[in-house]
Order: sequence, then C-alpha cells, then structure tokens
Amino acid sequence: MSGSATSPEQNRSPLISSTEYAPTWPGRCPGDYGVDFIAARRGDTLRVLGCELNLRATGTKHGFVMAGHLLDTVPDADGRLFTDTPDGRAERVYQASDSITDPSLVGLAPARLIDAVERSPLCYDHTRRTGTVLHLLSALPEYGKFGAVRSGRDAAEAAGLMDRTRALALDVAARSA
Repeated sequence: MSGSATSPEQNRSPLISSTEYAPTWPGRCPGDYGVDFIAARRGDTLRVLGCELNLRATGTKHGFVMAGHLLDTVPDADGRLFTDTPDGRAERVYQASDSITDPSLVGLAPARLIDAVERSPLCYDHTRRTGTVLHLLSALPEYGKFGAVRSGRDAAEAAGLMDRTRALALDVAARSA
C-alpha cells in the first residue's frame, strides 16, 4: 500500500470501510474525484466498501463529459439529463464504455467503423439527441478495442444502442477479413 495514509494495522485488514477509517482532509476537494469500491459477502450480507479515493479525473469522466457536450446540458439536482429536442424538453439517458473489445476487431481500420456507424441508424442525431458516438479509435487496429457513448430516450434504448454498436463492429470486421 505504497503512498497509503493507513497504519500498518489497517494495511493487514483485507477490507476497511469508510466508517472504520476516515482521513481528515484539510479543506474541500477542489475538482474531480472518484471512489473505488470493493463488495464483500459475509454469509447473507453484502458490504460495499470504499477502498480508494482518486483526486483526479477517473475513467468515467470522459464519457460523462462527452454526453454533456452531445446533449448540451448538465445533470439536474437529481442527476437526470434533460435536453432540447424537436418535441420539446426531454430526458436522455447515456451509456459509455471505453472497452468494447473483441479479438476479431484487431486489424480493423477506424475509418471503416466510422463509415459503418455514419451509414447506419446508430449514428448520433444532433436534432433528436440520440445515437452513438465513437471514441478511443486509435486502439482499434492494434488491440481490437474502442469506446462509444450512446444516448437514448431511456436506459433500454441506450443499452440497445450498445448491443447494436458492438454487433455492427463485429460485422464490419468479419466483412473486412
């Protein structure tokens, strides 16, 4: 636990809950932060424990910022996203991933995937504020990995866009082989 603010006794403990150890911060956190968690089952009880506080932008930040820019909005007090559409003000739900991966995607040129998404119903529609936007495409040819942000009218639509984006990528890769 290099760099940890815990004592040797706490380092020996496999899990430390935030109520058992809470560091004193000399003021408020001035920017982005993330908390990593561990879930531990003991019998029929599941405990979720904070195990690391990251005082920096974390992996979820990129998708969150992309969604905010695509939807031209910020979350309301309840964390919901509302944006202007042709039908008036409407809620949108987004899903983001930076790890859509499959061995069959290795060697796929980013331009092929971009073209396929742009020609499909998955392509992000700036008027309706729904659809898929790709990112992390530099990892596609070498590692078979890319990312995407999907915006839908509800969670089911956003999840469906994820499934269809992955299926489209696999289809493009199969036709390119």
